[in-house]
Amino acid sequence: MKPVARQFWILAAVLVTASTAFADDAVIVTPVAAAVAPPKIINVEPDTVHGSAQDIVVDRDTADRELLLREFPDNLVERMWIQDWSDLERLYQVGRLVDVPSDPRGRGILLRLEGASRIGELVDDAYRQTLLCRLSRPAAGLLYRIASRMRLMEGEAYQPLEITSLVRSWDYQLRLSEVNPNADRSREGVPPTHVLGLAFDIARTQMSEGRQRRLEFLFDQLGRDGELAYYKEGSSNGLMHYHVIALPSADLALTRAFERQSDQADRHVDALERHHYAPEAPCVTFGSSLEPFSAICSCELPNLVEASAGARDFSSAPSISH
Repeated sequence: MKPVARQFWILAAVLVTASTAFADDAVIVTPVAAAVAPPKIINVEPDTVHGSAQDIVVDRDTADRELLLREFPDNLVERMWIQDWSDLERLYQVGRLVDVPSDPRGRGILLRLEGASRIGELVDDAYRQTLLCRLSRPAAGLLYRIASRMRLMEGEAYQPLEITSLVRSWDYQLRLSEVNPNADRSREGVPPTHVLGLAFDIARTQMSEGRQRRLEFLFDQLGRDGELAYYKEGSSNGLMHYHVIALPSADLALTRAFERQSDQADRHVDALERHHYAPEAPCVTFGSSLEPFSAICSCELPNLVEASAGARDFSSAPSISH
């Protein structure tokens, strides 16, 4: 081999070795994780809509994608993924999913079970609709916490929050995405959180601007505590709602909220039956869920970190107009 050619191959070998070493170092050296930013409020009212009524594509921004990707790593998504109706039944039997009753007087929520955009709008089977009226314990705890605090903020003027979607199976999500532009299959790598049992939709079609401001104020509070992320969704077909996601890192605190609010609701029902209250009697206000809570173990989620506890300050909450 000529000297020039030999030098060329020696130089090439050195460069390959150096590149390999650099790549290995890049894998080993992990930068310090940045602080988790609070979820953004995203107004996804469509600026433009393309296609027919059966094929609507809504132009919109996304929520804090990096936050959601950190909260929903692939291994967690794989373990929590709900594929079909049999998964919905099995996960209920093992206690990972719980029933979410339509309970306007006790828990302060009303499930939309009839009419347009109802829960289970693509099924005519009452039993299957029941399967879709469930959530994981943390998501149910978040829903009950939101309703409880809205009741504290609004007092006697409180109206139950109307819920238009809870858990879904992936099979059902695929069907729904064909007719509902809000039913994403995937959002830039972020999984459809309904399919994990960690999301629910609160209708805002008939919600006043004042109430939307109060609700978003509360979302901001809970978002800063690391309990939720959300989208403010809407489209030309009237499917306007808040898509609310219970974050896995707050699993312990939200599960505790579920158990606490469920106990309070059960005691309220018992009191009504014991004292024979008339159906039109006013609701008994929930006890405050603002006091510190203790962590307990719940469903199988990795790297669980309890959200910060303690009282929240609602003194700056927008006041209700009478």
